[in-house]
Amino acid sequence: MALRTCLDCGQLTNTTRCPDCRATHDTLRRPSFRDRYGPGFDTIREQVLERDGRVCQLQLGGCTGVATTADHVIPRSQGGRHTPDNLRAACQHCNTSRGDGLRGEPIDTQPTT
Repeated sequence: MALRTCLDCGQLTNTTRCPDCRATHDTLRRPSFRDRYGPGFDTIREQVLERDGRVCQLQLGGCTGVATTADHVIPRSQGGRHTPDNLRAACQHCNTSRGDGLRGEPIDTQPTT
């Protein structure tokens, strides 16, 4: 493999970053989805999507209607948990538009008796 210069310090290396810069870069990088949500979140998200019929529960302006993500009713940044009762199906547009605010009322996902 040809030598190239490190993206951060300019030192010659055989990868994009020298070992010192890679260590620094890896500690500063944004955590991956799995790092932030844990390995079991895929299963929980799929359960929520199935429960809500894969229909977006937020229905904000520009909604596609087809849910592909799980939205936290109470955002994680405000203490919300990764539990089905705190998650609802959402399309990508609505989930990213909502951000970490508490806009929109929680959807009652419990069967009525």
